[in-house]
Amino acid sequence: MRPLTLDFQAFGPYAGREHIDFAELSSKGLLLICGDTGSGKTMILDAMTLALYGKASGGLRNDFASMRCNRCRPEDDTFIEFVFEAGGNIYKFERRLEKKRVNLSEKQQISRMDEDGRFMPIREKLNKSDMPRIAEQLIGLNYDQFTQVIILPQGKFEKFLESDSGQKGEILTEIFGAGRWEEAARRYHDKVKAECDELNSLKERVSSILGSEDCENLDGLSLKIKGTEDKLKELEAAYAENDYDKRRGRLLADKEAAGKLEVLRTTLSRRQNAFKEAEKELERRSDKLEKAENSLREHKSREEDKETLNREKAALEAKTDIYANIEKVKEAFDIADKAWRKACAEADEAEKGLEGAVKKENKALAAYDRADREHKDVLGAFARGAAGRLAADLKDGEECPVCGSTHHPKPAEAGADDVSSAQVDEK
Repeated sequence: MRPLTLDFQAFGPYAGREHIDFAELSSKGLLLICGDTGSGKTMILDAMTLALYGKASGGLRNDFASMRCNRCRPEDDTFIEFVFEAGGNIYKFERRLEKKRVNLSEKQQISRMDEDGRFMPIREKLNKSDMPRIAEQLIGLNYDQFTQVIILPQGKFEKFLESDSGQKGEILTEIFGAGRWEEAARRYHDKVKAECDELNSLKERVSSILGSEDCENLDGLSLKIKGTEDKLKELEAAYAENDYDKRRGRLLADKEAAGKLEVLRTTLSRRQNAFKEAEKELERRSDKLEKAENSLREHKSREEDKETLNREKAALEAKTDIYANIEKVKEAFDIADKAWRKACAEADEAEKGLEGAVKKENKALAAYDRADREHKDVLGAFARGAAGRLAADLKDGEECPVCGSTHHPKPAEAGADDVSSAQVDEK
């Protein structure tokens, strides 16, 4: 930023209108604002900072209305117009106190010079709070930076010249606000130290894990993890291949089929018994028929018994139709008997398959129980060693993740059977 002109009226000790042309005064490189104490030197700097940021250069007088000259005419307006160059453009910041019926009304405006040399407002409606923000965007400095870098606070220069090297450092620190940079450097140093401590702790944990897994580096640990993953995939494939649930379902279905065959066997047995009874009845009736035929032959010679014998013969012949169906029953029985014997053979085969499958199932369940007990043992050892692993990461001054204490007088130690989470995952 390069100041060009400053105009103000009824401001501080200046009752009339004043005009300062910085471009003409600084044509030879330097200019000096001098005068007796109380003559109004600081007011020139206050006018610049008030125009830009709404605050005086010393930071103690921040009410524009309080800066109105008490010796001016009542009808005169208090105003400040500061023109400067920044970023290749020329801007004008204006603040004005206009006399109303009772109170003073404050107005502000920011303008930029166009190609024709006219100042044009950069915004139609401008709020009072927008002025400092726009000034910071144009100049690149906020109020604190502007007053520390552009304006040397009053009274500090003389003290600076008369001080020794140590005091000069303190004065420069106060003038330029270097204390905050020292605080920032301290915070950055503390942050870097904390991150280094965390990194060292992480390295120790990595070394501990590598040692517990008998690995020299992360590559070796990765190979071991990959081997464990491959073994896990093989176990999963074996489990999928020997789908015990599906096979158990098939065995149960075979068992149900065997039960149905047993019912069929019982039915066939009953039918076989009925057939034997029918066969015996057939034999008895055949004997009766034979006896009847013999009797018929014996009585043929007897004319007087002919009619009686004819009636018996007719009765016996009527019964012959009944016994004729016995052959069909026997054929049906033979067919049923073959089916029954075949079903019995299938039932015996199914029972043998069921017994073999049950043995395999029992063997698989026993293997699962052993693996489950081993896994629970390893998991129990891991749980028992949890306190030791947590205690290994404890540091004085840091909170315990379990109880929240920052003091750790007697941390737990890892047991002899302590195992890692990787071993639990592997098991």
